[in-house]
Amino acid sequence: MKFINISIAFLLSATVNKAGCQQNKQTQELILADALQSHMVIQQAKPFTVWGKATPKSSITIKQDWNKEILIVTADEDGNWSGKVPMPPARTGDFTPHQLTVSNNGKTIALTDLLIGETWLCTGQSNMNMSMEPNLPYHEGVYDFENEIAAADYPALRIIRVEIAGSETPQENFVGKWNQCTPATVRTFGGVAYYFGRKLLTELNIPIGIVLSAYGGSSCQSWTREEDLLANPNFKKRYWDRFENDSAKKFIRSRMLYNSMIHPLRHLSIRGFLWYQGESNAGDKAMYAELNSTMVKGWRNAFDQGNLPFYFVQMTPYNWKKPDYYEDNYAYFREAQENVLTITPNTGMIVTMDNDEVTRIHPRNKVEFGKRLANLALYRDYNHKELVAQGPKIKEVNFNGEEVKITWDIGSENGKLITKNNEAPQHFYVAGSDKVFYKAEAKIKGNTIILDCDKVKKPVAVRYAFLNFPVTNLSNDAGLPALPFRTDDWPEVTYNDNPLKK
Repeated sequence: MKFINISIAFLLSATVNKAGCQQNKQTQELILADALQSHMVIQQAKPFTVWGKATPKSSITIKQDWNKEILIVTADEDGNWSGKVPMPPARTGDFTPHQLTVSNNGKTIALTDLLIGETWLCTGQSNMNMSMEPNLPYHEGVYDFENEIAAADYPALRIIRVEIAGSETPQENFVGKWNQCTPATVRTFGGVAYYFGRKLLTELNIPIGIVLSAYGGSSCQSWTREEDLLANPNFKKRYWDRFENDSAKKFIRSRMLYNSMIHPLRHLSIRGFLWYQGESNAGDKAMYAELNSTMVKGWRNAFDQGNLPFYFVQMTPYNWKKPDYYEDNYAYFREAQENVLTITPNTGMIVTMDNDEVTRIHPRNKVEFGKRLANLALYRDYNHKELVAQGPKIKEVNFNGEEVKITWDIGSENGKLITKNNEAPQHFYVAGSDKVFYKAEAKIKGNTIILDCDKVKKPVAVRYAFLNFPVTNLSNDAGLPALPFRTDDWPEVTYNDNPLKK
């Protein structure tokens, strides 16, 4: 057998054990990090960090059964230790359970039923946290939840939910348990995360691990590292100073959730992040792109695994309990979400403008959202180039007299534009220099759309689905909706033909 001796100075901030009691540094009992448990999925093909606490300066021996290498590490003066175990690539159809043991001062901790595959961290607010089963009055559960839950028997899909907690300071511990996905364990698990994992399992035929760490009503700034917020004067003023002395708003205040629900996971080997959040930042159109980008960069720095992919959900059509069809504040927020793609590398976004649940802030169609996120990951991270992962996106707009011609990037090489209901494309508006928008008639011609509006003799601007809750019918032939857009940068506009005005 090959022996490796590693002495580390791996300083962690926590000085309490899992029960929160102060330990004598000279008699620290061996413990593993909370993220490391039996039944977990270990990320394939990258070093697997094993870490925890032990008696200061003592030796810790790590053994595993997927190779014959034995790793010996030394705890630092505070009892913190860490070692990296090489991991082989996952093999298609291989669901062999493995074992890892950690020994120190006569105590051995054995992790069993470990699978080697792909692990993703899913986080955000209530729509990521929304459980498969109803949680009335907050949400009604996913569509057909009774049958969906009953069918959720996937032993090679492993799930863990980080219990909700907030903290003023970075924490090393959390509460949560790795489980096989069964009808009993999936009931209270997030629907988007489950459907994402199920799709990956089906397509890749390797073990999949899903870590869910989300909290309803939370803001982007609450998931962002303290040092990253304070480094930006605008963030400090808006997101830190506002709530520094407001104890009633601790959970939406900066850093509270990062400290307790992301920081303890930072050494866990993962493939990437999923993010479904934005409702609580809907009024933050000016800063959200930069804030979200700052959050992502901070996570990547903390996890120290390179530019991990970050895929997120653009907000669905929602009327915010206001009947005026021409309300558009949410459209500007969606635009801010799209801007994250421009300023942050290795990011992707799914569009949901075809979702018709405009009165629900918690849409039930989580299976479609999970599938779209999974297809995005499959296409970009797993070389499934046969999939179509993106919907149509504006490529070019030409104004020619009264006619407007829009050319699209369809989202696939041989794809085409369609409408899902075989009717004309909806929610196109044009305006002249007076900044008054009128509804335009739209016709599909190949990969272009021709707009015509007899009320605007010389159009200079186009908007598509740039409102709070337009349910769109334009898509590619893979069924993925077109991305909303505007060609103008006008801060204020008028819509002439509001159908709700009498």
